[in-house]
Amino acid sequence: MVTAICPEVSITLVQKFNDIPFYSIIATLNHIVREILLPLDVRAQKETMDLICFISNAFVDLLSDVSNNVCYEQNKKNIMPEHTIRAL
Repeated sequence: MVTAICPEVSITLVQKFNDIPFYSIIATLNHIVREILLPLDVRAQKETMDLICFISNAFVDLLSDVSNNVCYEQNKKNIMPEHTIRAL
């Protein structure tokens, strides 16, 4: 179990997202933040990276939920890009 700064903010590394292990998503986010977004002389703590991963996952979950609601309101069975854009 990985625990971020707040005790109520915790995620499990064995969670799956569309059959992709959650730890590969964490590795991708770590790479993006550490090597692309941050300047070379700045380092991020592990707790900060864990929190960024948790918030990113929560954002995707919320966006998919709202997109699903938009899709349901239009009596559609598949979520289309238009539904996601409207959800934003």
